[in-house]
Amino acid sequence: MVRICMFISVLLLTCCDRNAHTNKNEILLAYGDNNKINTENVEVDLTGIDGAYLLLSMAKYDFGKIQKSKNPYITIEFEVKNIGKKPLLITRTDVSCGCLSTEYSKKPISPNKKTKLRVSVDFRSLNGVFNKTVCIKSNAENDVVLLRLVGYVSK
Repeated sequence: MVRICMFISVLLLTCCDRNAHTNKNEILLAYGDNNKINTENVEVDLTGIDGAYLLLSMAKYDFGKIQKSKNPYITIEFEVKNIGKKPLLITRTDVSCGCLSTEYSKKPISPNKKTKLRVSVDFRSLNGVFNKTVCIKSNAENDVVLLRLVGYVSK
């Protein structure tokens, strides 16, 4: 029983922190201005990858300082690109807070094609520093990708 609990714990930690470690099949991220990733110049070693592969235009978005009285809601669009060899299907997104909602295409994304992921943030319930995540689950080889949203909310 102890071994089963330990296995499940390791599995959960691995899934939740999957993109924190780099290996030869993961993307080498180089952040530029505003944490944007130039998807045209990102190096990805697709050796041994026969399926879909999800690439986000940004892995982290920093809102900076937000006045919730002036901006109670903000929607950001992120580009999702399939750089793999088979169609990519986003199966679901999980958000870390009720203040977040997502909208994305339910249609498969063909190899080398793009789609949009919209993330809406309701700042009315947030105060001070925030650090929220969107977990994007798909049929891709990198089946779980995290998107981080950070910033500071004032009245």
